Amino acid sequence: MLLIVVVLVVFLANTCVLGTFPQIDTSTASMLNLTEVNSTFTKLNGDWMYKLIWDENITRDALQEAIQQYSTTADFKIRGKKAFIKSLRNDTTMAQKVEEALVYPFMRAQKFLRLLPWYTYYGCNGVYNTKSGQDVLTAVCLYREKI
Repeated sequence: MLLIVVVLVVFLANTCVLGTFPQIDTSTASMLNLTEVNSTFTKLNGDWMYKLIWDENITRDALQEAIQQYSTTADFKIRGKKAFIKSLRNDTTMAQKVEEALVYPFMRAQKFLRLLPWYTYYGCNGVYNTKSGQDVLTAVCLYREKI
């Protein structure tokens, strides 16, 4: 058992150093319009908004985390990714897409969000990649106790 853990740690360390974690092609990806989706991030954080403080620096870090996973540090991260089929008629707003991508990650994170201390700083952001036959939305929320 210990051998398996050691091998896993060595593999992950080598993978991080070599930078082989999946990245998003930034030539076909666009940033989210935060004024359009900020209310969705507020809604998803729901019951814990009274003790959270929005921070623009963390928002920029969340964008970097959405582009390249494991590129930033935070006390807690929530990451969601969802593919949307391209169609001629698309009635779904970006806010609805963000909610679809993050609703289940937020449900799984409820017990951790509950434990966040007062005055925790947070920021959310994401990218919308339109390269392939599907549009892929990657959204991230980062939480830090201190800046």
